[in-house]
Amino acid sequence: MGDENKIYDNIEYCKVNNINNDEITNDPEIINYKDAVVVPPISNNDSSGVFDIYGNLIIPSALINGKEKKLDHVNPSYSIDVDEYPINVKNIYWGGCITNHYGHFIMDVLPRWWAYDEYKKLGYKLGLNIKGETEDKILSLKWIQQFLTILNIEIEDIYIFKIVTKVNNLSIPYPLIMDRTYYHSKLSHFLIKLAK
Repeated sequence: MGDENKIYDNIEYCKVNNINNDEITNDPEIINYKDAVVVPPISNNDSSGVFDIYGNLIIPSALINGKEKKLDHVNPSYSIDVDEYPINVKNIYWGGCITNHYGHFIMDVLPRWWAYDEYKKLGYKLGLNIKGETEDKILSLKWIQQFLTILNIEIEDIYIFKIVTKVNNLSIPYPLIMDRTYYHSKLSHFLIKLAK
């Protein structure tokens, strides 16, 4: 038995990671923007995301997978007169970018939805980008439907971005967990709510 433990001690990925160092204990934040621009992933090669009206990527809205990830913070092609955008919407709660991958949804998207029920009461829509699939295909996935039901989110509550869109009153919640970066002390409360 002692020899088996020696073997496992030499395997790097089997070592325990102390996640206490990654815990955020203060209240999670929601950042409110008077004006912002949402760029959907029109194709897999296009840049997409949420930008301020000067073309700066709004970092809390982005998927940052790990502490080592670097993001370009300015994309000048989006720094145009936002009044020229063909679509203008109001009161959006940013829900993230959904693909058809369950694990990415659980780690990257769902942890943003922790405060949507309060914003729904204020008349906000849950704004989403969809990547790699059609809207119908994503919304018909059984596990997506289950989470929408659990969180009392109707299809009418969702706004899916299809073209570059100016948003008045965009609220961006910090997710309760960011893969390999941090987790929030409120995460367990949100997961318990889902489990009930």
